[in-house]
Amino acid sequence: MERYIALEAQATAETALPILTAFTPITYHRNGVPVELSSERELIRYVDHNFESEIPGLFKPDARFAPACYVNRFTADEKALVDAVRDHVARMSGRMFGRALRPISNLLVQVAPFRILTELARLAGRSSLSVYEAGPGLGYLGALLAISGHSYASYDVSPALYLWQNRLMREIIGDDFREGALLDAAAPDDPAFTQTRGLHVPWWQHYAMFGVSPRPIDVVYANSNLCEMHLVCARLLMRRALPLLKTSPLGLFVFMSWGFQGQSTAESLHAEFVNEGYRRVQGLSFKAYAPADRDTTAIEQAFAEGIPFYDPTGYGPRLTADDLVALHRAEAPVDVAPAMEYYGWKPPFLD
Repeated sequence: MERYIALEAQATAETALPILTAFTPITYHRNGVPVELSSERELIRYVDHNFESEIPGLFKPDARFAPACYVNRFTADEKALVDAVRDHVARMSGRMFGRALRPISNLLVQVAPFRILTELARLAGRSSLSVYEAGPGLGYLGALLAISGHSYASYDVSPALYLWQNRLMREIIGDDFREGALLDAAAPDDPAFTQTRGLHVPWWQHYAMFGVSPRPIDVVYANSNLCEMHLVCARLLMRRALPLLKTSPLGLFVFMSWGFQGQSTAESLHAEFVNEGYRRVQGLSFKAYAPADRDTTAIEQAFAEGIPFYDPTGYGPRLTADDLVALHRAEAPVDVAPAMEYYGWKPPFLD
């Protein structure tokens, strides 16, 4: 944490006040959510996020939760990817905290956006995409994408989440991971930024380089946070993303939810998208904006019947959430006990 603070102070000493304000985790501050750490061990809080009223319902038979495009049906291929991520987290948490922990709910709800991005790659005739995520939270969508061979980059404004994301992505991606906070002297066109498969940049580098670096981007993903951002932050993201997305044959700005409408409303941000030169792609269960002159007929048709499962082996969606994220009690993340007490949740324990 001390190193992050020092790097931020050094890099932003002459940054204008409006930009410092724009990239403040304002919604976290207003809701009393800690965004800083005093020790590495505090990262244990970010292994998972289960303390939500909707979580118990996700495990009910045939459950659906539209805001996350969630359906309680999964394939063996999806389970294999989830298992791989959980194994990585168990090994990493064992080293960091002295006990192996396995994520449950936050990883579970990343399967739907992973399905969407995989289908978009298929529509583009590609085996993989280059995805840029703004505010990845615990980072599990990026983990699924990276394990599957996609190129992934992200940034965040919360120091605590940023440090957790750093540990996770380094664990998942290994030698092809680059931490932008340690590359401040590099030019925007440095191969460390443009060619690496996994890139993680702090907010000040995002502000300086997003839209300037020639790193190719097919999809910008910003889920459940656009209405939680300062408007300047959201508008700059939209504005700078557009020319990048225009260079991709796919070129989409994708998300499931607008997020808590504390800084902006969904209606006002839709107007921002339109004003910046986007058009909403119609007929989708998720939200996507494309450059206004882009033909999105194929995308609309592909998702007309819903979101396809990730099922390359053809096993079919025969599994449930209980199958996907079962765990032993000793592997439970630290927020499982309060979620059980407060919401009456019964996690999929094996013992």
